[in-house]
Amino acid sequence: MDDGDRASEWQQRQIADALADHQRTQGHPVASRVDCEECGEEIPLARRRVVPGCRFCVDCQ
Repeated sequence: MDDGDRASEWQQRQIADALADHQRTQGHPVASRVDCEECGEEIPLARRRVVPGCRFCVDCQ
């Protein structure tokens, strides 16, 4: 993965976060993040189902 790939990935995360923030303010259901915003580890599916819209893993919340 080169710098261009990392920049593109970062940009996609920023767009997804902005859309999630917008949906959150509109009162619509928001999908949880797959990876923790703090540590980058995958958030377990069970947590994403129980805590809709979660952005952090249990350790980082």
